[in-house]
Amino acid sequence: LDLDVKDRYLFSFLYRYDGTSLFGENNRWNPYYRVSAGYRITEDVKIPGIQELKIRGAIGTSGQRPGFDYQYETYYMYDGALSKSTIGNKDLKPSETTEMEVGLNAEFLNRFSFEVTASQSETKDAFVAVPLSAATGYGSQWRNAATLEAKALEASLGIKVIKSNSVTWDWNITWDRVRQKVKELDAPAFQVGPGSNE
Repeated sequence: LDLDVKDRYLFSFLYRYDGTSLFGENNRWNPYYRVSAGYRITEDVKIPGIQELKIRGAIGTSGQRPGFDYQYETYYMYDGALSKSTIGNKDLKPSETTEMEVGLNAEFLNRFSFEVTASQSETKDAFVAVPLSAATGYGSQWRNAATLEAKALEASLGIKVIKSNSVTWDWNITWDRVRQKVKELDAPAFQVGPGSNE
């Protein structure tokens, strides 16, 4: 649902309910939503040299599906022998990211456009191949075992270098910075990289 009130106040609402066999057998469905709003300041306040000035904000969720084989037992063949690889997990569910962002858009001097967006997100139930005890006979199991946090800042500047009836030449400069960290890891200590089995 999208609403435009007096060409000044902009609203958007979205709700969806996803289902897929890629989700674990015990978690076949998951809901997602998004709510956003914007205000075109220059429709109420005239600022010399500025053609458009808009502020906006949004919050919403999205998800990532597990891999096709994450919920099943898998095996590998080596020198003609069949060996166990990963044990299945019917309780797997999609990871879910909740993100909040605020931003500003501006067009000024009939030649420049500027946009800046700051966002913060948290991803719960991220997928991790958790190593298992050798007693299980399997090497690992895919689980919803991690929580990630990310902060991002993005900015872009557009310049109409040449603007005529026959020729146009635009420049766009973009900059961004993303910082991400693992907040939680619900798994026993294990090694990755050279010299390890994972």
